[in-house]
Amino acid sequence: MDVVESSTEGITLDAAVPVPLEEVVQQQATSFQRLTLQGAGSVSQIGQPELPSFARFVAIPRGATVQVKVLADAMETRSGYLLYPAQEPRSEQGEEPDFTLDLAAYQSDEFLPSDLVTLEGPYVIRGVQVVLVRFHPVQYNAANQELRAHSNLRVRLTFEGGGAMLSDERLRSRYFEPLLARTLLNYTQLEPTAQSLGSSLSSGTGCDFLIITAPEFVNQANLLADWKIRRGIDTRVRTTTQTGPTAPTIQSYIQNAYDTWNPAPSFVLFLGDAEFIPTNYVTKHPGQQPPGSYIGTDLYYATVDGSDYFPDISTGRISVDTANQAWRIVNKIINYERSPPYRASFYSTVALAAYFQDENVPLTREDRKWVRTSEEIGSYLGGIGYDEQRIYYAEPWVDPLYYSDGSSLPSYLRRENGFPWIGSTSEIVNSVNDGRLILNHRDHGWRMMWAIPELQVSDVLGLTNGARLPVVFSINCETGWFDNETDSPDHGTPSGEVNFAEAWQRNQNGGAAGIVAPTRISYGGYNDHLDKGLIDAVWPGFLSYTPTPGPFSNPQYRMGQVLNYAKLYMATVYGESTTRQITFEMFHYFGDPTMEIWTAQPWNMAVYRSPLYFTDATSYTVGVQDGALVSLVKNGEILGTALSTGGEATVTLSAPPTFGTIYLTVTKHNRRPYESTVQVVTENMSLQGYVPLVLGQ
Repeated sequence: MDVVESSTEGITLDAAVPVPLEEVVQQQATSFQRLTLQGAGSVSQIGQPELPSFARFVAIPRGATVQVKVLADAMETRSGYLLYPAQEPRSEQGEEPDFTLDLAAYQSDEFLPSDLVTLEGPYVIRGVQVVLVRFHPVQYNAANQELRAHSNLRVRLTFEGGGAMLSDERLRSRYFEPLLARTLLNYTQLEPTAQSLGSSLSSGTGCDFLIITAPEFVNQANLLADWKIRRGIDTRVRTTTQTGPTAPTIQSYIQNAYDTWNPAPSFVLFLGDAEFIPTNYVTKHPGQQPPGSYIGTDLYYATVDGSDYFPDISTGRISVDTANQAWRIVNKIINYERSPPYRASFYSTVALAAYFQDENVPLTREDRKWVRTSEEIGSYLGGIGYDEQRIYYAEPWVDPLYYSDGSSLPSYLRRENGFPWIGSTSEIVNSVNDGRLILNHRDHGWRMMWAIPELQVSDVLGLTNGARLPVVFSINCETGWFDNETDSPDHGTPSGEVNFAEAWQRNQNGGAAGIVAPTRISYGGYNDHLDKGLIDAVWPGFLSYTPTPGPFSNPQYRMGQVLNYAKLYMATVYGESTTRQITFEMFHYFGDPTMEIWTAQPWNMAVYRSPLYFTDATSYTVGVQDGALVSLVKNGEILGTALSTGGEATVTLSAPPTFGTIYLTVTKHNRRPYESTVQVVTENMSLQGYVPLVLGQ
C-alpha cells in the first residue's frame, strides 16, 4: 500500500495485491478452491463464496462524506473456480461448525462484490474521525465459475464537506500519537499541534494517566502514581468514592475527564478486582454457555469518542482482592521499569507454546493455525536476533507435516529430523523461571488453565522467576475471566476463584509483568491476527501492514497501546461483525497500561547535569543522548519535561520553584532510568560542596 498523494481534500492510494494462494478443500464429496491473501480476511456472508478483503484506516474531516473512485485497475479473468463458502467463525473451544452453503448465492450470474472498494465507518479514534477503506481484490461470478483477480488498484478518496480540521488539539497526546501514526495512512495530514508532543506540564485540570482505585488500595495507587510522575507521566489517583462505585458512574467520570480535562487522559488503570471496580456487561456472547451470557469487559470505559467500539484511551486492570496483593503487583511493575534484571538472556529469548491439533486422518495436517501463527512469530523474531524456544506438543500418533492450508511445515519441525513435539508443563515452568522476555500461547484455554501444553493456576502461582518477569500473550479462551465475583450465577464461577490471568499477577515470587488475555470464549482467525498484531506493534517490520519507512515504523512499547494497536490491525483484516466486536470486548491487558516492554538488555545512560537550580532561572539543561525524556518533579508535581535532541534537553519550568529538592529522572527505551536530585538555590547562597557539572551513569 503506497500513498501517492494526500491532502485535507482527499488521498490517492496504490494497492499492489499478490496472487492469492489457492487451497483445495473437500467438503461433502465436492472439491472447492479456497483463496487466501497474507494479512487479509473475508467479509463474505455465511454460506456465500468466501472472497479475500483487507482494509486500511484513513482520517477524514469531521462531518465529511467520502467519495471513492477507482482510477486504475489491472485485472485478470480466470475460469473453472468453485470457491469455498464462508463459514461461521470457529471458537477456540468449539467443534467445527456445521457446513453451510447458500445455494441461491452460487446461482448468481454477476460478479460480486460489485464494488472493488467500500468504506466502513465513520468511526472516531481519539478525536480523529476515520474510515476503514476496504479493498475487494477478487470478484466472483458463481454461476459461470469465473473470477476477476485485481493485482494493482489506484484509488482516489475525496473528502466533501465537514470541518477543516482533521483532529482535536486538546486530545493530541505524545502517548497516543505513535498509535495514530502507525494506524492512519494520512497521519501527516493531521494538524500540527500547538504544543510540543515531547513536553507535558502538570495541569490542575487534567492528566495523562488516571488511576481509579478502590479506597482499600489507595496507598498502593499513590505509590505507583509517584513513580509515574517521577518518570514525567502526569498521573492522578481517584477512588471509587470520588468517581462513584458503579460501572455507569465510573464511565461517566472518565467521559467527563475526556471531554473537559486538559490534558485528557491517555491511559486509565483500574486497581481492584471486579467486586471493587465493576466491569461492563453490554453484549451477549453468541457461543458462551448458558445462552444469553454477557461478556465482562472494560472496553466501554475507553470508548468515549464516537459511537463505535474503537478505544480512545488505553486501559489496564490490576485485579487484586487484598492490600498485600496490590503492594506486590505495584512493586513488581515499578521494579520492572526501575531496576530491570541484569541477565542478558532474559531480554533475548522468547518462548512460544502451542498445540498441533489434528483430529482428521491421515493425522498430518494442523486443524487450526496455532502452530502456524506461533511459527510466523518465532521465525520473524529469530531473524532479528532473538532466541526462540518452541514448546510445541502433538500426540504421539500425529505426524506434523502440514499447516492447515496444506503448506509444509519447515524441516526443522519434522519428527524425522529430531523435533520432539513433547512440550510440557515443566518445560513452560522452567522456561519462565529461567527468564523470558515474552511467553506466547496459542491453544485451548479455560478460566483456570492452558490446555496443551498444560499450565494451571497452581503452576503459575508456583513460579519462582523473581524479577525476570515476562509479558504473557495468552491468546485462547477465557483465561482473562476476572469477573467471577459479579458475572451471572448461571456461569457457576465461584466468587473465591483465582483465574489464570490473576494468578500471573498475584504470584508472590515472580509471575508476569503483565498479561493479555480474553474474558470469554474467543475465535480462531481473529485470535491469530490479534496475536500477530501484538508482535507487529512492538516490532513494526513483522507485518507488511503500512508503508515503511516513515511514521508507520514507530513501534509501540507501552502495553496499553500494544493491545489497542493489535485490535485495530485485526479490524483491518476482518470486516464489521459481531465476532470482531466481541474480540475487542474480550481481550484485556492485565497490568499497567503505561508500562513499556523491554526489547533489549537495558544499559546505563551518560547524563551531564548541574546539581543546582537557581531561583531566577526559567529552564534547566541536561546533556544526554537523543530521544531521552528528562523530567523535573518537586513535591509530587511535574515542573517540566523535555525530549533530548542534539545531545541535550532543555526543560522549561511551569513556575519558578521554591527552595528545596527537585527530583531529576531521565528515561529512554532500553536504557536504565537515571535518577538524581537538584537543589534549588539563589546566586548568593554558599555553593560549598557543589560542583558545576556532574556526570551520572
